[in-house]
Amino acid sequence: TALVKSLKGADPQSVEMFMNDTLERIKRLRDHGKRMARLELVRAETERSAQHRRLQQIEDRLHSARNRVDGRCADDMARYHNFRMRMEVVGRRQEHALEQARLRVEDRRSAVSTAAREAEVIRTLLDRRIEESRQDRARHERGEQDEASVQAWMRKAS
Repeated sequence: TALVKSLKGADPQSVEMFMNDTLERIKRLRDHGKRMARLELVRAETERSAQHRRLQQIEDRLHSARNRVDGRCADDMARYHNFRMRMEVVGRRQEHALEQARLRVEDRRSAVSTAAREAEVIRTLLDRRIEESRQDRARHERGEQDEASVQAWMRKAS
């Protein structure tokens, strides 16, 4: 409210400059937010990809262990089953972590699209404000020209 009171007595040109400057700052902040959201999305996708590789490594280890056991020695079979049980527990944890990473990626994608929409709204608002400013200046100049024309006509008529 103090800002509004201080702008009430100001000339229209300074209010216009203030508004354009404020909108420009907001635009820069929104653009920065959009860049940061994209960065977070890239980080989340990288994390998801790394998690997927870890899960694939576990599956590969299980597969290679299965191929090494021929089924003739009971000790080998017991070690294989013990290893498999441990790897299944680890695999479940990794699958859960992969799902969490996938959810983070979706969340970051949503944040990127929201930031992009907000930046576009501010950009559109700023463009409209600039266009309105141009139209106001043109209208003001036409008014001044009309006034000058009327005064010149009045001088000739007198």
